[in-house]
Amino acid sequence: MKNLLKNRKGFTLAEILLVVAIIVILSGATVIGVASWVNQSQTTAHAVESKSAAFEAEAVDKVLKAKGNVGSDPHETETLNTGATDGSSQQSSTESSKESKTDPDPVDTTKSTSASSSESSSESSSQGSTEWTEGTTKVISGSGGASTSFSTSNGTHWDPTKDMGYDQWGNHVVGANVPDTTSQGDVDFGSKNVQSFTVKVTGKVLQYTCNDWRYSISDNGDGTYTVTYTADQYRYNPPISKVNLTFKVDGDSAANIKVTSVTEYK
Repeated sequence: MKNLLKNRKGFTLAEILLVVAIIVILSGATVIGVASWVNQSQTTAHAVESKSAAFEAEAVDKVLKAKGNVGSDPHETETLNTGATDGSSQQSSTESSKESKTDPDPVDTTKSTSASSSESSSESSSQGSTEWTEGTTKVISGSGGASTSFSTSNGTHWDPTKDMGYDQWGNHVVGANVPDTTSQGDVDFGSKNVQSFTVKVTGKVLQYTCNDWRYSISDNGDGTYTVTYTADQYRYNPPISKVNLTFKVDGDSAANIKVTSVTEYK
C-alpha cells in the first residue's frame, strides 16, 4: 500500500505554468484579432459614410447649380427670392398706381386698343379669305376630260392555290411563283378640284393603293374602285386635280385603267 502511494505522480509546477502560458498566449492572440477586426469594421463604416456624404453634397451642388444658386443654402435662397418677389411686387404696384394717377390722356389708350383690335380683325379676315371652302359638287359622267399616265413593271408572287399537277415521284404539287404586273401613275383632271372619281380596272387586282394622303381608295367589288377626298378642308391641303394610284394585277399583262365618273367641286 505504501508502494502504491509512492508510485502515484501528479503534474509538476513547470507543466502547470506551461499550460497556463499557452492559454494566455492563445487568449491574447484572440483578443488582438477581434480588436483588429473591430477597427477594420469601423474604418470601413467611416469610409462608407464619407463617400455617402460626398455623394450627397455633390448632388445638392448640382441641384443648386441647376437653379442658379451655387454656394447658397436652398432654404435661405427661397426666403430671399420670396422677399425679393414681395418687394418687387410692392414696387411694381406703387409704380402702377403712380402711372394711373399721372396718366394725362386715358382716351389715347382706348384709341390704341381699338386700333389694335381693328388690325387683328383685318388680319384674321385676310387670313380667312385665303382658306379653301368646300362649296357645291358637280357629278360628271364619263372620264370628265381626265388623262391617265401609268408605268408598268413585272414581278412574281407566291400563289398557294396554284395547282402544278404531279411531280415525277407522284406527289401532288400545289403552290408556285406566278407572274404579276404593277401599274403606277397619275390620273390628271386638269384644273378641276376633284371630290371623288371612279376607275374601272381590268384583270384580277391583287393590290391597290392611293399614293396621295388627301385621298382614300375603296373597292366596289365589281372591278371598279372609288377614290375620295377625305382630308380636312383647310387652305394647306385642298383637293387637287392629279392623283397618283398603284394597281397590281395577276398575270404578265398590264391592267387597263379607265375613269368612268368624276365628282368635282364647283
